[in-house]
Amino acid sequence: MLIFKKKRRRRKKMQISCKREELLKGIQTVQAVVGTKSTLPVLANVLLEAKGEKMDMTATDLEVGVRCSVKVEVSEPGAITLPARTLSEVVRELPSEEINIKVDEKSRVQINSGQAIFNLMGLPKEDYPALPKFKTDGEFSIDRESLSEMIKKTIFSVSQDETRYVLCGIYFHVEKGKVRMVSTDGRRLSYISKDIGIDKKKEVKVIIPTKAVNELNRILTQISTREETEKEGKVRINIEENQVGFMIGDTILISRLIEGHFPNYEQVIPKSSEIKLKIKTEALLQATRRVALLTTEKSNSIRYSLKKKELVISANTEGLGEARDVVGVDYAGKEMEIAYNPQFLISVLRNIGCEEVCLELTNSLNPCLIRPTTGEDYISIVMPMRI
Repeated sequence: MLIFKKKRRRRKKMQISCKREELLKGIQTVQAVVGTKSTLPVLANVLLEAKGEKMDMTATDLEVGVRCSVKVEVSEPGAITLPARTLSEVVRELPSEEINIKVDEKSRVQINSGQAIFNLMGLPKEDYPALPKFKTDGEFSIDRESLSEMIKKTIFSVSQDETRYVLCGIYFHVEKGKVRMVSTDGRRLSYISKDIGIDKKKEVKVIIPTKAVNELNRILTQISTREETEKEGKVRINIEENQVGFMIGDTILISRLIEGHFPNYEQVIPKSSEIKLKIKTEALLQATRRVALLTTEKSNSIRYSLKKKELVISANTEGLGEARDVVGVDYAGKEMEIAYNPQFLISVLRNIGCEEVCLELTNSLNPCLIRPTTGEDYISIVMPMRI
């Protein structure tokens, strides 16, 4: 659970005006972390705090918190919390770009736009948990695009089994000037490493929960479509007291960390392989997706059959039918047949981001190692299924 600070109770009026697009941008940034199943009613709200020439918007479920700033004209500074879902729906349907919001001492909120008027009941700021603050002495930075890429290439291998809680997140390891991200669910593993140019003496080993990683990725994706991309090119990271904070421009995401020890992933990475195949990524992806159409939840395997100069991909599901496709490969060795979960392969091929991949195999019982041919320090491992 996030660590919050207590505040003195003091209610204020508030009055602002802003653009509908600007307010929607803020709502979209914070709304996804709003607590929907909490016993605390205020966690279904978003906190609005107006001061200076901006308004901070905050949402949390006590595990993950997000705060961002939007441009507003502040006539009277103050704060209020409003139901996130209602606020979002109202703002989306307002008839004009100009919005005026007034709050009185009894937490009653009036929203005006054009001829439309909405009167809502809010809850005071004092009822809302405050996000923790971080010191800056342990802060380090990573390029926004690099972080987004690393998340994209590892998030799909995270476990969904809550009984194995240490696998329900991404292992974030900083050492010798490099950052590594690793994820596994026991049947597949994804690993990526990048040199981020920080102090080589700095060392960090933490597990970041899946929800926090997904929210971070969503925020990074939103920012990449906005004009201020260049200004927000770096993500500042701070880790302390079992919590992590990611600062991107005026947006901050804070999350608790998963306690426990991540398994020794290096033990499962094959040190050598007998067969190395270079295959066009898109051709292999499309053939795998086509054949996977003839699989079901109960019969969810496809076969990769290596033959001379071709890789035959097939599926045979009782009561449904069978499918077969072929991808050309430079192979002249002995024939071999391996079964895989097609969704595991599709996830890798869809996110690997290169024209050609290298498949490293040994036999039908050993894992398949997939890496880009570009030399990037990235691998994904998929365990075979019984034939």
